[in-house]
Amino acid sequence: MEYRVKVNIEGEIVGYEPINQAAKDYVLATPLPKLVNSGKEQNISQKSFGLFRAILTPKGVLEVSPWWGWQD
Repeated sequence: MEYRVKVNIEGEIVGYEPINQAAKDYVLATPLPKLVNSGKEQNISQKSFGLFRAILTPKGVLEVSPWWGWQD
């Protein structure tokens, strides 16, 4: 499962987006919905967050890397 994750300058997850179908289907089986600090998403500027690629495997492995794809 692959997600694009938005992290603010304080290190809080303020948003995420499923990238593939498996990520969409199983998002509620991940901790992402509980980790999002949605109250801060509206107050961040373009320069105050980072985008990361997070891959979660069925065996519980987490891979995180900088996001090199498109940006909103």
